[in-house]
Amino acid sequence: MAPHTTVADFSPDECCGEQFFTFTSAKGELAPHLPRLRLVGQNDLPLVETFVPCCGESLDIILDTARAACAIDYPTARFCVTVLDDGNSAALHKAIADLCKIWPNLSYHSRGVKPNVKVFAKAGNLNYGLFEIKRPFPPEFIAVMDADCMPTPDFLRATLPHMLTRSKLAIVGSAQYYYNLPDGDPLDQALDYYSAIKIPHLNRLGKSFASGSGCVIRYSTLLKTGGFPTFGSVEDVTLSSILTQSGDQILVLTEMVQLGLAPGSFEGHVLQTSRHKAGVSDQILTWSPSTSNTIPPRYRPALGWIGLSLTWKIVVRFITNIFIPLALASGQQLVPTTLLRLQMVLAVLYISSFWLYEWLRAAHTGFRVSIFHHLREWFLATRECRTDSSIHFFILTLS
Repeated sequence: MAPHTTVADFSPDECCGEQFFTFTSAKGELAPHLPRLRLVGQNDLPLVETFVPCCGESLDIILDTARAACAIDYPTARFCVTVLDDGNSAALHKAIADLCKIWPNLSYHSRGVKPNVKVFAKAGNLNYGLFEIKRPFPPEFIAVMDADCMPTPDFLRATLPHMLTRSKLAIVGSAQYYYNLPDGDPLDQALDYYSAIKIPHLNRLGKSFASGSGCVIRYSTLLKTGGFPTFGSVEDVTLSSILTQSGDQILVLTEMVQLGLAPGSFEGHVLQTSRHKAGVSDQILTWSPSTSNTIPPRYRPALGWIGLSLTWKIVVRFITNIFIPLALASGQQLVPTTLLRLQMVLAVLYISSFWLYEWLRAAHTGFRVSIFHHLREWFLATRECRTDSSIHFFILTLS
């Protein structure tokens, strides 16, 4: 499962970005806290197809997700589960065939990926399921679950009511929760800050970024956009940006309707976070005039800005991590004596104002987190610079 991305992640000044994000959300049209709705009954329910894309994950993990998807509380005649296997696993094919005896609305498909053919990773796999699989009737909604994310039984009954009552909604996503977090959650993998504070603000604007798992998308919306964007590796961020620029709305539920598997090691957490941020910052490459750029021109400026902002943030963090320790170790005077008192006063005022801001936001949302929580991944800057191909692109351009 990929970490969530937010508007504040795209601000070059992180503290100001947090505050700007809060103030702009006050102008939103929607309520910040969504009501918990449930779809009732068994008749006249919309058709839904649930995609479970996978590529080489553990067989047990994929099967757990497939079983959970089939066990969703919804009439089997009105929804189906489609496992999209880019791993071409014979064992998975056989296991799904066995499960089909229990759940006839389950099916297995693979596009037969060849190593020498560009297949656009997850987005290409989803588009294969969307456009290449023959079905008697097109679904009204497409649900997507990552191979390591299990939906709760009420997943569809919790997400669909929002779609059915709001015509502008293109996607209803869900916050990510994990069932294998270690005691104390030392790496903050639970994302409580995002779920409790960021999501309500973004929902008020109707501009949340739906993650690639645990979401329901209108089938007509995907036809309008030509499927899932194949540019880059973060199709969820790209699709969310394109839809909000088109005037569509996106909401993310904070209630628990999916449970995922977090990386089980420090190395895995660093690798996953770095890859995700590299994928987001690579959006700057949408400004490229290359013929392989499939993003419509009218959406490229905003997507490029997302990539540029995050790239700038990563570079600033990297430089700060290197030069501030060196400056402190040098023993040289860093602040002119004539300005030292002024600097101290301004520093105290700045810290105090930020504490006040965080306290007011906690009072408004009813959720308390540590101050400067948004800086928790600062230590990853060096790895992110190494992973970020858009930074490599800039270096090659300048050389």
